Amino acid sequence: MRNIIFFLNLQNKSKILFIILLLIIGTSLDLFGLALIIPTIKSISDVKFINDIVSNYPSLYFLKSLNQNQLIVILLTSFLIINIFKGLVFIYLSIKTNIFSREVNQKISKNLINSYSKISYEDMIEKSSSLLIRNMTEEVMGTTYALMNFLNMTVDLFVVISIFLFIFFIEPGSIFIISFIILVGLYVFRKLIIKKMIKWGQERQRFHLKKIEIINEIFHSFSELKILKKINYFGKNYIEYNKKYFDNIIKYNVLQIVPRFLLETLAVLGVVFALLYLMSLNIDQEKIIYSLALIGAAALRILPSINRVTNYYNSFKFSAASLDLIKDEILKREKELEYSTNNEKLEFFEKIEVKNIFYKYPKKKEFVLKDVSLNIFKNNIIGIKGQTGGGKSTLLKIILGLLKPNKGHLNVNGIDVHSKKQLSNWFDKIAYVPQEIYLINDTIKKNILFGSNENEINIERYKLSINLSNCDQFLGNLEDGENTIVGENGLKLSGGQKQRVGIARAIYLNRQLLILDEATNSLDEYTEKKILNNILKIKNKPTIIFVSHKSTNFDICDKIIDLKDINSQ
Repeated sequence: MRNIIFFLNLQNKSKILFIILLLIIGTSLDLFGLALIIPTIKSISDVKFINDIVSNYPSLYFLKSLNQNQLIVILLTSFLIINIFKGLVFIYLSIKTNIFSREVNQKISKNLINSYSKISYEDMIEKSSSLLIRNMTEEVMGTTYALMNFLNMTVDLFVVISIFLFIFFIEPGSIFIISFIILVGLYVFRKLIIKKMIKWGQERQRFHLKKIEIINEIFHSFSELKILKKINYFGKNYIEYNKKYFDNIIKYNVLQIVPRFLLETLAVLGVVFALLYLMSLNIDQEKIIYSLALIGAAALRILPSINRVTNYYNSFKFSAASLDLIKDEILKREKELEYSTNNEKLEFFEKIEVKNIFYKYPKKKEFVLKDVSLNIFKNNIIGIKGQTGGGKSTLLKIILGLLKPNKGHLNVNGIDVHSKKQLSNWFDKIAYVPQEIYLINDTIKKNILFGSNENEINIERYKLSINLSNCDQFLGNLEDGENTIVGENGLKLSGGQKQRVGIARAIYLNRQLLILDEATNSLDEYTEKKILNNILKIKNKPTIIFVSHKSTNFDICDKIIDLKDINSQ
């Protein structure tokens, strides 16, 4: 219940209240329709009954001039109009609840995306992309279904309780017997299946994750798997987990059918005992018929609602794993404050100080960086070299602020960006080109702009970024030029072309610090040298830090740092 309250608190309260208001109106019409059943039945067999009602209520005196048939027609017409209007109210309620469902999904998705935007780089590399995809799709949908099932369950439960109280007021003994039998039967059913529902929901969650992982493995290593003829091997694994996933769905779906048949059996049993009870009272047979007619009419409305309440409850329990997971993911990130900012601002940086840095990756024993210190000044060009696996990329990520050192400080203009909560400001100063360039499955132009609004594009800077990165060399050979679709993660481009697009993206940002992590290793020596020299021509030249294995690239550097000389062994 706490999970439900947590997610409902994220929603618009006025919309929830409006849905509740529609529910009350619809239920009131339901009760009014039921209240007309006995007068309608009695008016057919007893003309005196309807005349007495008209005589006892001054507001109905205008009906005195009508005969029995005319009164019956009015009652039936009223009954029909009420049911039509009630149907329209519940249709409108269904529309509003479905719109609310969409808004719930969007709000939860927004909160989860915001939550993941705060995740530290260390935490992100510990997570698999498959897990994040599952959480953003299947689990958000599961959470939405759980919330909507709870609201729908509340709607139907309200209807059931209202009709029960109405019938209880008229025929307390009979309705008590029927309700007792139904409630005992449903309670026993719930006790038998509730743990299974939760378990099946957790297994569904686990098997869905495995399915996504295998899909990623197939398509991310498609060329190797095709050559090795191993696609079918991974395909068999996918089929196996898909079967296990659907085994849980099948068990859940079958169990959803059981309550309807159980309810019908319990209701018939309850009516039998209620009839025996009425007969034992030695009351008038006509009254017994009226009571059974009222109970029968109520059953037509109340049994489907009870069945839905049971199914909503089962579905809610099946989705409990989604509620727990998404709530935990959202709350966990709210505690992370490294992206917060305070009133201090980093307008322009003059000096970066890496001071006595120690760093090791989570769950690793060995430090990658030990007591590393260095100073980088504005407009410097710094080259970093070292052995493979020596910590070059780790040092860059420390400077970027993506990794927080275990010991030591990253100071910018004398301000520790971690302890002073300045990471967000620091990110605004940096353009970064990693070893592996990620490209979205869109045009080259959109990959250069990378989230920037095309309507606010700086045309001059955009053209400059294409020219300086040497992208113009291959764009002219493409039929669609800058509007060429690059494919998933740039599959339609060569490694060198992808790197040039990544460099163009960084140049377009026009930041104060440009960090290149082996960003030209797929380029030929001539193109590589040309791009590096082009970057030096940028007006208001940025501070540049780059890693390379090619010694010739360090000719342009103001300072060369060999990591083995500053990293204590």
